[in-house]
Amino acid sequence: MENPDVPSEAHLKTLLMRGDGEMASRMRSLDWNQLPAGPVSSWPEELRNAVSLCLASRHPIEIWWGPEYLRFYNDAYRPILGATKHPQFIGRPGQEMWAEIWHVVEPLLRSVRETEEAIYQEDLQLFVTRNGYLEEAYFSFSYGPIFRGGEVAGIFSPCTETTAYVLQRRRLSLLRRVAGLSPAASLEKAALDCIHLLSESALDVSFAAIYLCDSESEPCTLISQTGLDGPSYLPNEINPERALAGRYFDVLRSRNAVVMGDLPLSLGALNGGAWHEQLHTAILLPLRGAADSSIVGVLLAGLSSRLPYNEEYRVFFDLLAEHISTVLSRTSALLEERRQAELFSSMFNNAPAFIAVLHGAEHVFQFANPPYMQLVGNRDLLGKSVADALPEVREQGFVDLLNGVFRTGLPYRGDSIKIDLRRAEGESLESRFVTFVYQPTKDKNGQVDGIFVLGMDVSATVAAQEALRRSEKLSAAGRLAATIAHEVNNPLEAMTNLLFLAQEGVSSESAIYLTMAEEELSRIAHITKQTLAFYRESSDPVRFDLSDTVESIAVFYRKQAQRAHVELHAHLEGGSTILAVEGEIKQVLSNLIANSLDALAGRSGSISIRTRTRGGQVRLAVSDTGSGIPDNVLNRIWEPFFTTKAAVGTGLGLWVTRDLVEKHHGTLRVRTRTTGPWRGTLFLINFRRAPDASEV
Repeated sequence: MENPDVPSEAHLKTLLMRGDGEMASRMRSLDWNQLPAGPVSSWPEELRNAVSLCLASRHPIEIWWGPEYLRFYNDAYRPILGATKHPQFIGRPGQEMWAEIWHVVEPLLRSVRETEEAIYQEDLQLFVTRNGYLEEAYFSFSYGPIFRGGEVAGIFSPCTETTAYVLQRRRLSLLRRVAGLSPAASLEKAALDCIHLLSESALDVSFAAIYLCDSESEPCTLISQTGLDGPSYLPNEINPERALAGRYFDVLRSRNAVVMGDLPLSLGALNGGAWHEQLHTAILLPLRGAADSSIVGVLLAGLSSRLPYNEEYRVFFDLLAEHISTVLSRTSALLEERRQAELFSSMFNNAPAFIAVLHGAEHVFQFANPPYMQLVGNRDLLGKSVADALPEVREQGFVDLLNGVFRTGLPYRGDSIKIDLRRAEGESLESRFVTFVYQPTKDKNGQVDGIFVLGMDVSATVAAQEALRRSEKLSAAGRLAATIAHEVNNPLEAMTNLLFLAQEGVSSESAIYLTMAEEELSRIAHITKQTLAFYRESSDPVRFDLSDTVESIAVFYRKQAQRAHVELHAHLEGGSTILAVEGEIKQVLSNLIANSLDALAGRSGSISIRTRTRGGQVRLAVSDTGSGIPDNVLNRIWEPFFTTKAAVGTGLGLWVTRDLVEKHHGTLRVRTRTTGPWRGTLFLINFRRAPDASEV
């Protein structure tokens, strides 16, 4: 007699296996007395709870129970079993269901039972037989222990199949690498580069071969292949009399891929791929040209025998063929550009002018002759845009000029235009002067498709003209100064003699004033004679110590500075040897000191002169604590005859000073402030140091 307090088998099934899902229905209908797990009423509470939780979940879950790892799973897990592993293995030992992967799965299960610790596997590769063939699949899952009486009685496993994700990630990686290939030196080399990448992807492309042809009416020639084991071979050519001809013409007619499911019949026994086994299925895909839909070749690719040929697999091969076509097209375009460049080269390479041919709105270099290459420092130009190949010209307006010519179709001419170029790696910009024309070129439809650049480097001519101009200016200034000095010198000598005679028989107070007048006239006479000497002396440079020259000039200005209540300091370093015309350097010093004294007129202050030698450079600094130079005047101080001293100044001092410094390949800079505690002006001059006599 049955105990009314003990639930019946049917009632237990209803309680534990609730729901209308397939697995709940199947498990309720099973005769568990005939299965290793036994009747539901005999199941331990831990198994009942695990099965109930499993069936209620919408996430794929499997249960491995007992030492035989009896199998329980839910509806969400059902698709993982494919067409051949369900429903016959419900409640059966795990090895019966997964015999082909038991050597992988059983050690994982055993480790959980022995260590009583959970494990996790991500994207584990398993080869399963669930659809009538050995299939590559990937799974992420955890194995967690189910305890009963302090021991591991079963294993609870949430499981997700990640095959689609892994395949997508793997195939996208291959596509990215193919797309990233650079144009090659030939179409054959481009095909070899593609095949090399395909050889690293045997799991998706079991073998591959690229055939190329000159036109669709010409036979296709095998360029390269990968993935086949010897003695397997592919035909060296596709023509009407050879294998693959029928399928090739199908591709030509449809312009689409053709699947070949009869490889042994079409090409004989082919072995290879990732598992070195006989191959049965391949796909023949068109490789298209760049300008139109013409076919320049075909890709023959083997399908993996362990993956289903589905929509995702087909799209992958279509994209692969497109990417290979793009690599071939880019290579063809570059080869055509080089062919055209060679045609231009034969005509232009010996021209004395610089010549370049630019293509497209980005102004890509197709050709540049030796004079042009020399102008830009022999950089790698072909195939690059002007902005990329010569980045320093972008901010100088030359790319804008090219854009204007390309947009309007009107030529542009530039005469003696300055351009700053980096003519060697790591060097600073060098200024050159060019006369050039940008002439637009047009295609057969009359549309601008490029620009022809023709010009001459006129830097030497501009430099010669500038030297002549500077020489003429200095000569004119020298003649003017000499004339003035000559006219002033004679009366100065007469006045000096008269002062000497006047000192006889005068009072002591008058004698003091006469002495002061004589000293002032001596200073003016020195400046006058110095000016005459500057004009008359030899223009040949000599080696001398700049500090000694500074000291000799400072002596003549100290008394004037003292009377003006100005302190004149000289801080001079030895070894400041330069190679220059000493009279011209004295003129520079006199001009700067005189300017500083004028800046301090009517106020006390100081003038400082410093020399310093550092790193092959001799620096001369002349500074004062005067009124400074206003901003509206600063930009004009170098102009000839510009002065702020009204009738007192000639406006030639700084103009002559800058020209003399530049003549000696020096640099001249000015810093000034008109307000604040640091008010005043500083002139900085740098000369190249010359080795002194002991070093020579």
